[in-house]
Amino acid sequence: MPPLSRPIIRKAATNIPWTTNFDHLQSFPRHWLKPLSWRDPKLKAARVQDRIKWWNIVPGDQIRVLGDPAGVIHEVLNINRISSRVSLKRPQTATTDSSKPAPNKNVHYSKCQLFIGNHEYPADGTEAPKVQPVFAKRIATSQPRWHRLLRRWDWKRFAVATVPRLPDGKIRERIGIPWPRVEHPETPKPNAIYDTPADVVKAITYKLAPLPQYAGAPAPPPPDERVYLRSILKPEIPFTEASAPMELHLVNELSPPHSRAKIQKRWQERQQYKKDLLLKLIAEERKQLKKHKSMKEARKWALFKWKEQLEAERKAEVQRRAVNRGEEARSLRRQQRNARKERKARQKLSNMVLAVEPNQVLPPSMTV
Repeated sequence: MPPLSRPIIRKAATNIPWTTNFDHLQSFPRHWLKPLSWRDPKLKAARVQDRIKWWNIVPGDQIRVLGDPAGVIHEVLNINRISSRVSLKRPQTATTDSSKPAPNKNVHYSKCQLFIGNHEYPADGTEAPKVQPVFAKRIATSQPRWHRLLRRWDWKRFAVATVPRLPDGKIRERIGIPWPRVEHPETPKPNAIYDTPADVVKAITYKLAPLPQYAGAPAPPPPDERVYLRSILKPEIPFTEASAPMELHLVNELSPPHSRAKIQKRWQERQQYKKDLLLKLIAEERKQLKKHKSMKEARKWALFKWKEQLEAERKAEVQRRAVNRGEEARSLRRQQRNARKERKARQKLSNMVLAVEPNQVLPPSMTV
């Protein structure tokens, strides 16, 4: 189980209903909850022993909040497994200003009751039959199992007790509560207005410029920049050299060197270079066995020279990078600036003249 990180905790709220891992059960430093700036929201986290492992309230469920006298049914927007909080969609009738979106409500997991459905209750005396919403008072689950195809934990949930209690004719031991259906974005159906004709799709719009027949031939000259700019300013003048192979000659320059595959390739080449260098130095020392007492000593000398050469190459590389980023030029400017400041300070002391005041005595060396 990989450890939690600060970015994961700051984005712990999710609208994905499935349980794929138990990373939220790990502990982390409390100072990670402090906001990094005044724009960041305040974060909360439940104690590790109080966090819920199997969540039965997920985004898309219909619930009500315990203690709400109105008994409004809300839809779950997202959940936060680290803080055990549930975000609800506030209904539009909760705000008086229709132009402003209604704020979302945030409650604890323990204050949520799942909505099962509306059931008709028989008449009581003179009252007519009425339909009431029914909520799950206590939830039971089946044994969770790992779904290999979907790569998530799967189980079923049931309502063992309900509020209000179901009528006598509808009482059952367990009432199944289906999981909310995840709505995927619909793909628009193709039509003649937005579809591209097949002949336009198959048409070749890019034509390669003629390249040299052999590798040693000079590359064709790039197109004239003035002609291209003139074609932009005056569209009536076409740019005839639009297919010049500029990108083919700049493939190495335009390709970024920071991809993982290229970094790994450079690292592998570096490791291979170190290995070949060590074998080369060992072979050279073995040829000079007259200087050494044994093969073991020759190998030690080769290992010593190998480390010295690698350190020298590292220092040379550091110096090269410093030169490329202008560190030497900055150091030279800094030295010149410090020398100029010191020269001005000395000149200022040399030109300083004291006003004639009483109780001043010139040293004997200064008297004429």
